[in-house]
Amino acid sequence: MYKLEIEANNFEYDTVCLGWQLAKILMNFTDFKDTKWLVFDVYGTTHDDILQLFITDEAGRVTFDSTESLIVAVEKVIQFESGVFCLVSNSNKIEVEDDSPETESPEGMQIENALLEVRAFDYTFFEVYSHDKEYLEKIKKNLLIQDNLNLKVI
Repeated sequence: MYKLEIEANNFEYDTVCLGWQLAKILMNFTDFKDTKWLVFDVYGTTHDDILQLFITDEAGRVTFDSTESLIVAVEKVIQFESGVFCLVSNSNKIEVEDDSPETESPEGMQIENALLEVRAFDYTFFEVYSHDKEYLEKIKKNLLIQDNLNLKVI
């Protein structure tokens, strides 16, 4: 498994975990089809009620059927205090424990079959996890992250 840490300087900005920054990360995955995003532990500052942007469905989950629809929601958030955003295939059965994914959980992906997991940490950095190094390399390339210090094998 691989982990990419993204800090404010990677956006050439003073602050991190802003909605537009998460949108910039997510834009790398708009070409993924037959996937959806599951969102957990999301808190942040917004002009609207954050619970109206991240609506819980009948199963008790916050789900976005496309990356584009998630981008629309995150762009309305000024800054995230926390959040776990998991990209999963529609064809995989996803089981989530009662203690659903949390931002402060130990390193690693919290949903077994997830393709990617993005965490927003306390206004300080994003962590992105994947078993596929190419997904993280795509983010690095598009954010112009030059060094390999941010990408680690865990």
